[in-house]
Amino acid sequence: MDGLDTLLDTLDGTPRQIDGESLAALRARCPLLCEESVFGGEALRLLACDERFLVQETSDRGEILLRAWPAREAAEAFIDQRLADYERLWDG
Repeated sequence: MDGLDTLLDTLDGTPRQIDGESLAALRARCPLLCEESVFGGEALRLLACDERFLVQETSDRGEILLRAWPAREAAEAFIDQRLADYERLWDG
């Protein structure tokens, strides 16, 4: 088991900070299913990795955060909620 497998085994719906090198390894291994532009020029990304679905986002401090769900619908619901949160930021 390599470091990427170890990382994937520890992910759940709780945000986990990763570095750029780990993100690059994930992006090389896991297909990108969707990407949504958000506030500040960042993006929310949904990746399929093995039998789990990962959401990658950037914190307000510039940290790369990952979360994982066993079902695509749950990951997409999280993205929808995040997009609604960003929309409320724009609305004031």
